[in-house]
Amino acid sequence: MVDKGTFLYILARLLEKQDVLIMILFVYLYLFKTFCLFALFCIQKIDEEIDFFYIEEIGRL
Repeated sequence: MVDKGTFLYILARLLEKQDVLIMILFVYLYLFKTFCLFALFCIQKIDEEIDFFYIEEIGRL
């Protein structure tokens, strides 16, 4: 019998089908959030490069 406070009991609970699906969902959402933040960072950098190009070519924004 495994005591409910032990690591093995907690691990067994996490490996149940329902809990695994929830863990996969959280991992998916974390990766999606990370991708969105990276995409926003890239868009911001591209926007800055366009602004610098306008400043160099036209002299103003």
